[in-house]
Amino acid sequence: MTKKNIILVFFIFIFLLSGNAIAQEPNLKEGLWEITTTIEEPGMPKEMMRQTYKHCLTKKDYIPYKEEDKECKVTNFNVKGNTVTWTIKCKNAEGTSTGTGRVTYKGDTFDGLIKFKDPEGEMTMTMKGRWTGKCPK
Repeated sequence: MTKKNIILVFFIFIFLLSGNAIAQEPNLKEGLWEITTTIEEPGMPKEMMRQTYKHCLTKKDYIPYKEEDKECKVTNFNVKGNTVTWTIKCKNAEGTSTGTGRVTYKGDTFDGLIKFKDPEGEMTMTMKGRWTGKCPK
């Protein structure tokens, strides 16, 4: 193989690798997101069924959900196209909860779903998000 062919093969290989790396990131606009969650849980008061909060998302942190009062660990994190899935396990004084999540990004919006199970029962949370600007420093 000539030196010219070796260089051509090298550049084709690099191009294919860079395309695969790009394909592994969802279409997520980094920055501050407004996230609205709707919870479906038997016996929960209606005023707690819908909550809106702001959260910074980056291409290193795709998961739009945080438990402030619990110790949580994300496992089985997976990115396929614009969809991110994960499994989460959280612990606090009341016990352990486990859940699965899925979110699909569409640039400056997303739709998602989280299902949780704890000693008190199960809950389903739907999420909608929209990009609002840059994250505060």
